[in-house]
Amino acid sequence: MSAVRAELAKLRAARTAWIATGVLLAIHVLVQCEALGLTRDAVAAIAPDGTIELFIGERQPATRALLDQAAGSSLQMCLFLPVLGAILGGLEARRLGAALLAVPRQGRLVLAKTVAVAAWLAVVCVLVSVISVAFLWLAAGVMWSAVAPQALFLGYAVLYSLIGHAFALAGRGMLAGLLGVVAVTAVTMTQAAPRWLDALWPLSAGRNLLLDPHVDDALSSGRLVAALVVAAWAALALTVAAVVVRRRDW
Repeated sequence: MSAVRAELAKLRAARTAWIATGVLLAIHVLVQCEALGLTRDAVAAIAPDGTIELFIGERQPATRALLDQAAGSSLQMCLFLPVLGAILGGLEARRLGAALLAVPRQGRLVLAKTVAVAAWLAVVCVLVSVISVAFLWLAAGVMWSAVAPQALFLGYAVLYSLIGHAFALAGRGMLAGLLGVVAVTAVTMTQAAPRWLDALWPLSAGRNLLLDPHVDDALSSGRLVAALVVAAWAALALTVAAVVVRRRDW
């Protein structure tokens, strides 16, 4: 615990960590503000049969569509959350050898850094969820059923973001972490992989885990498979990072 507290203190003292977190949350608020007016108009025009037109020409059951939109608004921040993980993981990656003089057990140090970064990311993800639910409330009123998808988002987002942290540790720097995150994200965003392969990538797993299959027909797997995929990615990335740190000649 003393090692974890020390790592948390380092993060709190790092200006880069605060700036990156502030920028991420500001982007989320800005995007939600841009969509608020359109969502309010769509809510005001809900048809007598209970359907809503959030997208032109697409009518869907209102409650289901609004909940899916709130989950999607949090999920879209997963384009940036692994970047934050890479930034946090890379803050002192190049000086990790010096830290090993104070904490000679590499495994203990990597674990402490990972727990500290996970705690920081968890707070950020909670704030992202709160913002998403708050804007849903502003657009459509209180919808307590939006909480469950956001709980899934918290678990997924922290695990996915830790992949960026692991890339930075293994690559001994923030740049390596960022390049790794961009590469993983690009595979999903280009939509070049076949459906079965798409389901095995962590960003696609978030879509499959959080979005409603009745609303989004582009899902490539079920929720159980999606949860296993992101957990496997995080576990593998962190294990590789720990092995690399252990074997590196500092």
